[in-house]
Amino acid sequence: NVYTPAGAFLGDVALARGQSRPAIDAYRQAFKIQASSATALQLVRMLSAQGEAAEATSTASQWLKSNPGDAAMHKALGDHLARNRDFTRARSEYEAAVKLAPNDAQALNNLANVLIKLKDYKAAISTAELALSKGNNEPIIVDTLGWALFQDGQIDAALLRLRDARLRSPSNPEVRYHLAATLAKAGKRAEARDELQAALRENLPFEGKAEAK
Repeated sequence: NVYTPAGAFLGDVALARGQSRPAIDAYRQAFKIQASSATALQLVRMLSAQGEAAEATSTASQWLKSNPGDAAMHKALGDHLARNRDFTRARSEYEAAVKLAPNDAQALNNLANVLIKLKDYKAAISTAELALSKGNNEPIIVDTLGWALFQDGQIDAALLRLRDARLRSPSNPEVRYHLAATLAKAGKRAEARDELQAALRENLPFEGKAEAK
């Protein structure tokens, strides 16, 4: 059996109850007493989700200094940095994660999204294509590839991918927004309007919502 520090166990319990602050306190204490990859990951993810950006970054960096081969932590730090729009550093962390775990489709997909933010569209397309080859045609990865193609000006190719993503995940508002933007660029304004209305109908949060409105 793997020993679980009491603090980490208490953190798991608090997290299961939806008690974010007690969970953070428990994971923080467990990390101080007996740091482990699992505890560090939970702490960083919780800190990031609660807006504790500086501590999330320092905790992840501290762990990686001693454990540079922890692909999951590189990915978690990349997620945190991307959430806080530090896309250049996020790219470095995702690249480190992918180097350690080259079959991680999620890390590849996240890297592709960061490359889009950095306007490196050719690299985003090739990375998304690689993610798709590892990710069993996951709709979110199909969407990433389609959006990268759109940003690169390859409208017909983008439409093919984004229509596919919409068919696979019709309830995802971000996918429908991406399809709408591409349809509008292709001059299919009525269909684009339908997709925008569908994206905004449930009033769910998604990246690009302001632009969709």
